[in-house]
Amino acid sequence: MPNTLQQYAETQPISQATSFTSADTTVAKSILSNPGQPARVDNIIVVTDDTAAVNVDIFLRTVSTNTFLGSINVPAGTGHAGVAPKEFFTAMGLSNFQGLNLLPTQSLQAGLEATMTAAKTTVVTVLGGLF
Repeated sequence: MPNTLQQYAETQPISQATSFTSADTTVAKSILSNPGQPARVDNIIVVTDDTAAVNVDIFLRTVSTNTFLGSINVPAGTGHAGVAPKEFFTAMGLSNFQGLNLLPTQSLQAGLEATMTAAKTTVVTVLGGLF
C-alpha cells in the first residue's frame, strides 16, 4: 500500500500473456483481469508471427466502459528471428514512463484493428505488480 511519502512498491508480480488469432477478429478482450486491488502496469509487450503488420489497440476498462489508451503498430515477425518485441509505452513516446496505476475496479483490454492472417498469432503480455 502507499505510504505517507506517496511512494509505491509492488508486492506481488503480475505477468499475463494473451494470444490473439484470426478467430478473434477485431473484438477487444481482456489482457489484464481486474486484480481486485490497486495494481501497477510497468510494461505491455507485443509480438507477432504474422506475415503482415498488425495494429493493436489498448484500452483501460473501468467496470463496463473502455477508454482508448493508444494503438501500436507491430511489424510482421516482431519478436521473432532477432527482431525486438514492441513495447506499448515506448511506442507511445513515453520513454520515461513510470507505470500505469490501476484502481481495483479497472483492467486492460486489447483489440486488433483488422483480422489477422489465418494460422498466425499475436501475443500481448502485461507486466506489473500489485500494491
